[in-house]
Amino acid sequence: MNICYIIGALPSAGERFFADDTDLVVAADAGWQTAEGYGLIPALAVGDFDTAPPPDHIPIITHPVRKDDTDLMLAVRIGLQRGYRTFVLAGATGGRPDHTFAAYQTLRFLKDHGARGYLTGEGAVITLLSSEELTVSAEAGTTFSLFANGGDAKGVTIRGAAYPLENGRLTESFPLGVSNAFTSEPLIVSTGRGNLLMMTLCPPERSSDLIAVMAAGRQAILPLSGVIFDMDGTLIDSNPRWDQVGFRYLERYGLTAPEDFLYHVHTKPVPEIAVYLKETFGLEVDPDALTREVISLMDDYYRTEATPKAGVLAFIRRLEGAGIPYCIATAAERSHVEAGLATVGITGQKFILTCTEVGADKRFPTVFEEALRLLGSDRATTAVVEDSPTALATAGRAGFYTVSVYDNTFRDREEEKRQIADLSVRSLEELASVELRKI
Repeated sequence: MNICYIIGALPSAGERFFADDTDLVVAADAGWQTAEGYGLIPALAVGDFDTAPPPDHIPIITHPVRKDDTDLMLAVRIGLQRGYRTFVLAGATGGRPDHTFAAYQTLRFLKDHGARGYLTGEGAVITLLSSEELTVSAEAGTTFSLFANGGDAKGVTIRGAAYPLENGRLTESFPLGVSNAFTSEPLIVSTGRGNLLMMTLCPPERSSDLIAVMAAGRQAILPLSGVIFDMDGTLIDSNPRWDQVGFRYLERYGLTAPEDFLYHVHTKPVPEIAVYLKETFGLEVDPDALTREVISLMDDYYRTEATPKAGVLAFIRRLEGAGIPYCIATAAERSHVEAGLATVGITGQKFILTCTEVGADKRFPTVFEEALRLLGSDRATTAVVEDSPTALATAGRAGFYTVSVYDNTFRDREEEKRQIADLSVRSLEELASVELRKI
């Protein structure tokens, strides 16, 4: 496990860490002065250096005092850019309460960017749990607390603790999870949906050991009662071909694509695309004829050339093995869906539902609501897997669990998608180590 250690300004209270050649140590502003107390040697320092002068013995990256990022966040961004996914933030709690709260938010930022963080200080180790299960042991009587973060945490289970809980809910408005305690049994904490800040009291000299045990005992889980998949750009890598078709029509008439052109191509059924082309550009063409032509142009692709996106087939097989039902809800034409799924080898879906059939595109929740009804699954534990930010936003507002899959078509809106979705992945390959649980 490669670790990025980030050292804050607060001196060590006895916490000690060991970094090897594969780890990265970054001092956040005055953290270069406290690093030695943690047993760490920074590779660089970053910040505005308003509380301490910059060091002269290691590389520095200087930022202005007036900036959006905290010094801690600047250091986190460096670690993420260098590929680290486990972070230990030492000396980041205590002192100013606003800085401590900012450090809690930094844990959420790490989670949203596919990483895990641990805060140390004030005699505690603090981490964020999100759709995962943690198994950890500590001395009986050791206190830990759980707090909902960023909305309610649902499906919370606590076993092996003084105060157990089964499939409960922790809210941000009532501290039900405060001051629990370990027993002689291993502690198991899991949350199906939402985020939990877990604060465990720990002698400073034991914090490194506790972090190692926590890191080893974490298992990402995805408790699901059903899955609703989009097709184009989510299961099948077809968006580049759709781009070619759309631009080809504009070139035929000597027209230039507006900035929002791909939005219209990728979020609407073909008949609506045809109307959009006719009305927006004043084309003298029958929309029905244009619809038939576009469908015909894409027929061969879906029948003979369609390819699955990375990790799709393995994820589908794991769903089938876990007995989790899934379906397809898409803006594509049914003939394209049936041909494309057959070409890539996806055949176990319960049904296919198209926007044309339900009479509304994915700016409206109609297709997702009908899919939920036909699946017979629970709304909160039914995942909508999409590449489109529009569709993700619609499904999220309707109360579904949303999974964002990267597609190059929406590369400029990836941060927006990450903010919208409950879970964001570059590809479904990233879920290979996540345990799928049917509920």
